[in-house]
Amino acid sequence: MTNQFFADLHSHITLFPYNMGKENTEGMLYSRNPLIREDIAANYTQTDIPKIIDGGVRIVFASLYPIEKGFMRIRGSDGKLADDVIKLMTNFPQERINELQTDSHSYFHDLTLEHAMILNENEKELNIKCNNTKCKYKIVTNFNDLKQFLQLDSNYAINNTENKIAIVLTIEGGHSLFPRSTEGIKDADDKFEAEINADDLSNPKTQALLTTIKQNIAWAKSNNIFSLTFAHHFYNYLCGQSISFTQIIDWMLDQEDKSRKGFTAMGKEVVKELMRKDNGQRPIIIDVKHLSIASRQWFYTQDFTQNIPVIASHTAVNGYKTMNESTVDNDTHTAAQKKYNKSLNYNNWDLNLSDEEIVIIAKRKGLIGVSVDQRVVMGKQRLDDIKKDNRFNLCNTKKRNKSWSFPIFDTIIHIATVLNNTPNFPKTEIWDTMTMGSDFDGLINPVNAYRTVADYPALRDNLLIWFKESRNSADVLIGKTDAELTEIVIKITNKNCIKFLEQNFV
Repeated sequence: MTNQFFADLHSHITLFPYNMGKENTEGMLYSRNPLIREDIAANYTQTDIPKIIDGGVRIVFASLYPIEKGFMRIRGSDGKLADDVIKLMTNFPQERINELQTDSHSYFHDLTLEHAMILNENEKELNIKCNNTKCKYKIVTNFNDLKQFLQLDSNYAINNTENKIAIVLTIEGGHSLFPRSTEGIKDADDKFEAEINADDLSNPKTQALLTTIKQNIAWAKSNNIFSLTFAHHFYNYLCGQSISFTQIIDWMLDQEDKSRKGFTAMGKEVVKELMRKDNGQRPIIIDVKHLSIASRQWFYTQDFTQNIPVIASHTAVNGYKTMNESTVDNDTHTAAQKKYNKSLNYNNWDLNLSDEEIVIIAKRKGLIGVSVDQRVVMGKQRLDDIKKDNRFNLCNTKKRNKSWSFPIFDTIIHIATVLNNTPNFPKTEIWDTMTMGSDFDGLINPVNAYRTVADYPALRDNLLIWFKESRNSADVLIGKTDAELTEIVIKITNKNCIKFLEQNFV
């Protein structure tokens, strides 16, 4: 019996195997390069079956993600030069890049093919050559299915020693529901822009597209998709998105189009369809990560969303009290970069959660997945300080690993402190909203000491060290025993996620 395992609320275990092509992969088991280069995330796999086993992860929320065409367009360049830059960023084969660039490319078709890929080895016994182990993963259909497969007891501990991985399917990006990629990308199809107005539901062609999207939502529900990250990096005709690219990526890609926009009329209808509970189907939970502030504010105020919890699957905090305050100087990449350059402990973009939003999610019994992306989980001053500190500790791996875990610990403490200081919020629930949401293999640059899912045990150990060392200085930890601190870490690494599934994956 063990509770020393992990749940990861957001990871992309199929993104690279699917997009690399059959000739370059062994399905889900493919690991491209064990040599990690910190400057290029696409040079190595951050999450795959062998690393998931090594990291003790037993519950994976696998995010299916059709690559947005916006990633296949380089500012001020096209042809071979542009393709070479894309290849450097993604490591995808040229044939795949060419396919993604075609106007007829279908996002939803990509979604179904990526789904078929993960189904291919579902419930089969797999022999892992690189670490000489056997394992089995199962795409679970509800909580009872997960409970039986992992043999969870009443305290959510696992009662077997087998390498079993329960996979909960999710989707990243509302664009995934579109029949053609040109119907979700800026300037990709002028005819689409002219014929379909996302804010005019009386338009027959808009209605026809909405009907197709609803049919695709029905497919998602019938295939047990648990949640959907409604926005992503580029405008999708459904809602606005938060600015999320770092300066280097922004030089190459354009995501500013309608980035501050709220939900379109069509987007509002799609949200309602996703959250419908009729016909015996459970709703698909909305993941608010990447939504613009205007979109999030509309969503939180709607009556039909009140009794369904919300997820922010791979995020951090921005240090602002309110959502409105966090939008200041986020209008353009240039302004946002200047803002980040002045940031201290936290990334101050409205991509992250303000205190107001932390409370909203917690009161709705939602779930916040803490990211391990170094630019998401810390401000520039903290990032610079940790890098500087590590240069003076090149030979002290233990100290360096501990310092890289501090931003994640501090994010957790900030969330707990906000809830602890919220009037009438139950003190017994301040640790119940958080879990890990890595975004591994989502083309992120993780904190240096924890660059793959196999590093989760070391991260857990260092988080516990920070908890013990901080119990006399952090108000929310004062008086906590070792056993209580260990229980908090267990909640964050698996138990909160399991309880959320028990309540909502039925």
